[in-house]
Amino acid sequence: MSKQGLFTRKWDLSTPGVTSISVDVHKYGFSSKGVSVCGFKDPELRRASYMPSADGCEGLYITPTLQGSRSGAQIAQAWATLQRVGDDGYREMARDIAGLVDRVKATVKSIPELKLLVEPDAAIVPISSGAFTAAAAAARESQHRRNPPPPPFVANIAQCQCHCQLRTLIPT
Repeated sequence: MSKQGLFTRKWDLSTPGVTSISVDVHKYGFSSKGVSVCGFKDPELRRASYMPSADGCEGLYITPTLQGSRSGAQIAQAWATLQRVGDDGYREMARDIAGLVDRVKATVKSIPELKLLVEPDAAIVPISSGAFTAAAAAARESQHRRNPPPPPFVANIAQCQCHCQLRTLIPT
C-alpha cells in the first residue's frame, strides 16, 4: 500500500518504538493458512523468541515457534505464491482493496443507523450502531433481567481481494 501511495504513515522497523512486525501471509499474501512471518529490528530480540524444551524423549529441543517443527510445504507454497503474484500483482490488489474500502465507507456513511468509528488506515473499517445496541438490549432485558445491557454494537469489516467482486452489495 505504501508503494501505491495509499498508506503514507511510516509503519516499518524504522518507526521509533517499533521493534518487530508480524505478517500473516495467509491473509493478504494469499498463501495457505498457517504461514506467518515475524521480523525483528534487533537480532537479540529474535534470539529471545526461541522456545527451548527438555521435557521430551529427544532431550534438549529448541525451536523458533511454540508449535515445534513444521512441514516446509506451507512456506514453500507461500514463497511460490509471492513469486507468482509478484510486486505488480500485489500493487493492483492494494489499489482494488483501497477502492473497496472507499465504497464500504461511503455505504456506511449513507446508512443513518451506522457510524464510522475512525477513518481507516488500511483494509479494516470499524463501525458502530446505537440502533442495534438498543434492539439487543431490549431483547436481552426481556429475557434476562439480571444481565447488564450489552456493550455498544461494534464490528470491524475487513476487506481482502475476494471481496472486491461484491459490486452488487457495495456499489461502485
